[in-house]
Amino acid sequence: EVRGLEHRPTGPALIAAKHQGMFDVIAPFTFLDQPCYVLKKELAILPFFGWFAWKTRMIPVDRQAHAKALKKLVVDSRARIAEGRQILIFPEGTRTQPGQQGDYKPGVAALYRDLNLPCHLIATNSGQCWPAHGVLRKPGVVVFEFLEPIPAGLKRAEFMAELEKRIETASRALLA
Repeated sequence: EVRGLEHRPTGPALIAAKHQGMFDVIAPFTFLDQPCYVLKKELAILPFFGWFAWKTRMIPVDRQAHAKALKKLVVDSRARIAEGRQILIFPEGTRTQPGQQGDYKPGVAALYRDLNLPCHLIATNSGQCWPAHGVLRKPGVVVFEFLEPIPAGLKRAEFMAELEKRIETASRALLA
């Protein structure tokens, strides 16, 4: 189920989403316009998935490269935005258990600052049905909810606090 469609971006956009399971990587292809994922470099070497990521010009990030990786992330994201793509980043950098808050990484703040775009938000409860780890799937309704975007131009600390508060609050509400 996709909610909050009035907040879904059209055209080039920066999107930050909660990441609870593999379904979060699959489902957005059905409701976003030409999504371009930011992903850890290790995923780009996986057979099939890595080939797909390369062919569709996703943005791999070498998390060991720190500042150099952030600069490349911004350059690659600007290029994809110029192509009309939507940049989808999972700010926690990895999957988290439902109700758990991860450590929000600086990549999303760098994109927000340097792309000078509003940041569109997606909350989810996907981990309840398709957990982060393991093969078991549970019955239920997976919800992706677009939240009101954060306007461009906030200071880094204010942006990060607002981003975490909105995504985490809405994702926890979907667990009820």
